[in-house]
Amino acid sequence: MPGGDPGLLEQLAAQLEAVAEGSGNLGVSTRQATTAIRSDAEWSGDAADAYTAFTGDLAQGVVATQAPLSRIAEAVRGYAGSYARHSKRSRHTGRPRKWLKSAATTAAM
Repeated sequence: MPGGDPGLLEQLAAQLEAVAEGSGNLGVSTRQATTAIRSDAEWSGDAADAYTAFTGDLAQGVVATQAPLSRIAEAVRGYAGSYARHSKRSRHTGRPRKWLKSAATTAAM
């Protein structure tokens, strides 16, 4: 299990959370824009249906990235906290860092 800088890991987690939120917002905006385009163009028929299906899938795919990115950010933040707590304890007690393996297993869940 790698070490790390808890402060930098916290920054990474915050950046991941911002990207996750942004992907959710982008998906919603994409759906709104593509719906407005179809409506304003007054399209109908097979081409309009294909456009709606494609853009709907696109927007859904973008929104779907939000939850996994949030989970990754949560795992990074959890690791940063565990690392910070246990590395302090190891420095004060001189004990080896056996906790790293269990922290990694917990963060992966």
